[in-house]
Amino acid sequence: MKAKQLLPVLLLNFAFCNGKVSADSHKSKPLSKQFKKYWFSGKGELSKFDLIQARYGYFHKGHAIMVFVTESFLPDKQVKDDWDPTPGSIPVLKQNFQRRFVTGIYDYSLMTSNFLSLKSRHLLKTTFTEQDWCGHVFSQANFRDNEWKIQVRSYFEDESDQDYTLPDTLTEEELMLKIRINPNSIPLGKQNVIPTFTYTRLRHRKTKAYAANVTMSKFQEKGFPGKNLMALTVKYHKLQRTYQIIFEKEFPHLIAGWKERYVSGFDEHKKMMTTVAKRTHLYIGPYWNKHTPKDVPLRQKLGLPLDKL
Repeated sequence: MKAKQLLPVLLLNFAFCNGKVSADSHKSKPLSKQFKKYWFSGKGELSKFDLIQARYGYFHKGHAIMVFVTESFLPDKQVKDDWDPTPGSIPVLKQNFQRRFVTGIYDYSLMTSNFLSLKSRHLLKTTFTEQDWCGHVFSQANFRDNEWKIQVRSYFEDESDQDYTLPDTLTEEELMLKIRINPNSIPLGKQNVIPTFTYTRLRHRKTKAYAANVTMSKFQEKGFPGKNLMALTVKYHKLQRTYQIIFEKEFPHLIAGWKERYVSGFDEHKKMMTTVAKRTHLYIGPYWNKHTPKDVPLRQKLGLPLDKL
């Protein structure tokens, strides 16, 4: 997100903000001055979370890094516009979401990248990678021709290589992005929702839409940062799973954390457990050019060690 490069794109694309959303039947409202000032400032927003991750029927300590940033995106190729501005490019809000935790002798690294159009307010693309000492998995969803094109590449025999399509429906991957823009744009009530790639990977579930109930309410639990907290909750009866995103009611709707309750473990270790993450640090700046040795101390602003991952 470079300020000089973004300005021409913004002048071209702010006119798109009155378009219709094909995903949730809401009309896209123009982006507010407040939104533009915060998100088109030439900076990115980084948050660090303390993570207690349920895995194999046990709790494991770790951390998560969440990056939100605007950038130009080529909707046909569905990639970042490296030569910004390119005719036809659109502004997106991007989320990079990385989790790291240790299970016994080996560690996990999971990362998701989501791209939501600021023109249509529709999620355009999500990619997911997972690495552990057993192997790695890649998944991708592209929204094309009013449907989701799903790819899965896995070292597991039962998952292996998959390519298939899904009807257009609400996805969990887009929820945090929509919260950051306008929480009230999220459709509530009983509906089909596609869970995150993170969940379907860790529980070896097929990525598809499942019946769910989406609600929003005040969040009363203590221990999470921020004021006037709200909770967006997605509950699946069949999956025995509840996914809850905690966020600040007031703009810029900072993500305070999340909770995810589902069956973890296998065989005798199988039981209901709740993964919990709470935001501990926040850094706003042009992180993409902070890559020299002299920039290493900036990791302290995120509560990260200087000499290890």
